[in-house]
Amino acid sequence: MNGNRYLVRFLRARNLDLDGAEEAIRENLKWRKLENVDNVLREDVSKWQKQYPFYFNFDHAGRVGLVNSLRDFDTRRITISGQRAEFRRYIMYQIESMVVRIEHVANSTGREIIQANLLFNMAGFNFRTHACFACLALYFDGLEIYEKGYTRLAHGIHVINTPRIFESLYETFKSTVSIHTQRAVHLYGLNRAEWTRSLFKIYPKDQLTLEFGGTMPKRHWKNTVD
Repeated sequence: MNGNRYLVRFLRARNLDLDGAEEAIRENLKWRKLENVDNVLREDVSKWQKQYPFYFNFDHAGRVGLVNSLRDFDTRRITISGQRAEFRRYIMYQIESMVVRIEHVANSTGREIIQANLLFNMAGFNFRTHACFACLALYFDGLEIYEKGYTRLAHGIHVINTPRIFESLYETFKSTVSIHTQRAVHLYGLNRAEWTRSLFKIYPKDQLTLEFGGTMPKRHWKNTVD
């Protein structure tokens, strides 16, 4: 982690309060040690990458982005099969990969990149598979990881194909995250014409695959940090 970029995120999260930022950094470092975050990128996540791949892209401003298609995401199966802890590590793996990717791009281009975009496709979201009682813990895991480990990292969190049940679920979780995170979240509903217009204001078409309305071939997916 670049010290300056790391510090800026926490200063922003604490509204430039130096004492507050220092305390938050101490808590973050404590959390990273407790969760063994420094070793997460050494772990074998090939099983999860095959089932739930992700890729990096860029927005119009040159910010790094993380893109996830959750159309085949089976929250219920993951939780009831006892794989919650393992998948929790995969969530951490993805975000940590994005942080390293930001560092690589910033260092290689000389651009001062502090934040990134996250983009999710929630097509196929339904109550039984994704909103069951056991499923909720996995969403709490994701929010906790982001809030404790990566505060103010997201410039925007963009979610397409969100049915009403997902939007209602988000309202349930909304109070558990910071106001900064709440402001970063944008839910675009199910209307493809509307969400493609919104996404094209953020991303070039060649930085989005077909399911997001773009032109990027899957063979150009990139989920390595170099």
